[in-house]
Parts: sequence; C-alpha cells; structure tokens
Amino acid sequence: MESRPRVAVVSSLLMFVLFVFGGLLIGGTLGQLAAWLWLPNASFADTITLSSAPSSFENGRWALLTLQGVSMTVGFGILPWIFVKYTDPLRSYFQNNKEKVRHNAMLFTLAALITLVSMPFILFIGTLNQSMQLPDFLSGLENWMRNKEDSIAELTRYITAFDSHWQFAFGLLIVAVLPGIAEEYCFRGILQKRLRLLFSNPHVAIVLAAVVFSAIHVQFYGFLPRFLLGAMFGYLFYWSGNLKVAMFAHFVNNAAALFAVYLSGTQEMLENPAMQEVESMPTLIGSAAVSLVLCGFLLHYFYKISTQNNAYPSPSEQD
Repeated sequence: MESRPRVAVVSSLLMFVLFVFGGLLIGGTLGQLAAWLWLPNASFADTITLSSAPSSFENGRWALLTLQGVSMTVGFGILPWIFVKYTDPLRSYFQNNKEKVRHNAMLFTLAALITLVSMPFILFIGTLNQSMQLPDFLSGLENWMRNKEDSIAELTRYITAFDSHWQFAFGLLIVAVLPGIAEEYCFRGILQKRLRLLFSNPHVAIVLAAVVFSAIHVQFYGFLPRFLLGAMFGYLFYWSGNLKVAMFAHFVNNAAALFAVYLSGTQEMLENPAMQEVESMPTLIGSAAVSLVLCGFLLHYFYKISTQNNAYPSPSEQD
C-alpha cells in the first residue's frame, strides 16, 4: 500500500474511534431522555441510577431496554453511518472501488445453521473463560473483574425477566435485531474493512476487529466466546462479501439465546453461555467436539458456495 493511502486509512480509523465514542456519549444521553418517558414518577436526574437499580423504578425494565437500545443504535449505528457518509477520509476511495455484492439465499440459511451449531463449542470455550484465574499479585484486578461480571449478570437477569409477550417482542428488538444491524455495520462493515486496507491481510483484520468487538462489551469472563463469535461473523462477511449475512447470523445468535431464556425462564443463558451450570464435563467436551466438527464442515461449505467462480470480495465493497 502506498504511503498516502496508508495515512488516509490511519486517519479514517482514528476518526472512526472518535465517532464511536462520541456516539456512545450522545447515545447515552439520548437514551436517558427516551428512558425518562417510561418513568412518570422520576426526575431526569434519577435516570442516572437506572442501570444500577432498575427494579426500583416503575416500568424500569421498559426504560432500561430503551436506554440500551438508543445508546447502542446511536453509538454503533447512526454516528458511524454519519462518519462514513460525510467525513471519512476514505469516502471517495470506497465510492470509486465498489464491487457487486453477491446475494445467495443459501448463504443466509448456512449462516444461521453455522451459528446454531457452533453454540455447544462456544459454551465450552465460555466455561474455560469463566474458570480463568489471575496470579495472586493481580487479585485486586480479578476481584474487580468478578464484581463487574456479577453486576452485569444481575442486570441481565432483570432485563430478560419479561412480563408479557409485548415486552419480549420489545426485548427481541433491543437484544437481537438492533445489535445484529448496528454492531455488524460498525465492527465488520466499517472497522474490519479499514483494518484490511491497513494490514493488507484479511485474517489479521478479522481477528483484530473481533478483539475490539469483544473488548468493547467489557465482559472479561465472556471475552473468548464473544471473540470467537466476532471472528465467525467476520469470516462470513469476508467470504460472502455481503454484510447482511453477518447481520443475520448475529441476529440468530442473540435471538436463539433470548428465545431459550423466554421459554425456559432461565436468564443465565443470555448473560454468557459459560454461566450455565454444567453437570458433566465429559458431556460438555463431547458436545463441543461434535459442534466443532459440524461447524467446520458447514463453514467449509459456506466458503465453497461463497467463493465458487468468484474472487474474494475486496474491502471496498459496500453493502
């Protein structure tokens, strides 16, 4: 890559980071305003404590879902879209180097199957992640991480204890639909493509984008399973050239967990697969092994269909 395009890529990435964090700040404020509409007996200042004590508010679950939905949509969707549309230094590059995006209904079916089949393996990796222990001299950090994880788990249990079908439908929108669209657009559609231009290596770009995707959720004991999911979504996008495929896979993953929670009444399944109690480690290992083999076969089949008679999609493809 020539020096001038590399400078433009670095500038694009730095601006992208500023827009995302700025979007999260703006989205958080707008989310508080939107959540306030659900809280008739509270002042706007009270919404600051909504995330730490939502059960103390009337309509707290509706308000918290609204807060999360608005914050995420603005931070990962709207502000990044404004960046790409109006201020990105690479705007003209992507406009002048568009390639036709391949559309194949089979890719969406395979993406859904891959996502569902991978779940036992993701569960196994999550269990290993949960058992991670830091050295004694980092015990303070480990305690802080555990406490942070426990608070997120408690919040997740509350937010997914739906009172009605309508609340579940709203939760499905906030937990599955919006993240599938906004997060994939942000981390695969924008970040991954620019990292690929920077490093001229799609695998490095996919891995780094997955690392950022997992880290930004700030759930340390769910980092590895979320990283693997991010990498899987990244390859689905890279091989197919169609961002909608990755969005659909992301939606299927979140929706499947949410449906399991709603039907079983066990909120732990949504917090992190690793938080589920596993009675038999051999059973978990066996199901993980079968899951890995089947997932590998489906990924290979997806790869063949995606790339048959086609070159790999370039990072300039817009979806």
